[in-house]
Amino acid sequence: MKTKTFLLSILMLGFFAINVQAQKLKIPTVPKVPEQLQMQIPGKDFSKDLLKALDPGTGLGISPDKLLKLNKGNGNFVNNIMGILGGSGSDSDKLNLINKEKDERKDFIEKLLGKGKAGEYYKLVKKQLQKLQTKYALAKLFM
Repeated sequence: MKTKTFLLSILMLGFFAINVQAQKLKIPTVPKVPEQLQMQIPGKDFSKDLLKALDPGTGLGISPDKLLKLNKGNGNFVNNIMGILGGSGSDSDKLNLINKEKDERKDFIEKLLGKGKAGEYYKLVKKQLQKLQTKYALAKLFM
């Protein structure tokens, strides 16, 4: 009887060991993205569409002088972004530079419009940028 119990316990131990091994996580490897598919310059249409999306129009009631400054700042922002995208460096370096530009732009807009109007402006721009997401994957960076 002891030998049967001993053999049965060894058998059960082996069965549990196999089950524990079968539950190992298999982590898939991510294939490296070819350089031509990495962050590319979308073209002149992107800069025009981005400028159009950043334009608040007259719906927010911004004074003409502030609207002129805002549009000039938007033009500089888009030119800087296109320069970053066209420059050399890794994608992470480009993303860091783009985020730095976004932060500088946010400070500029909040100083120019004030926090209340800036919030309204951001909501309007977000709506307009959502339309661009289907055409340009890169538009997600600016939301």
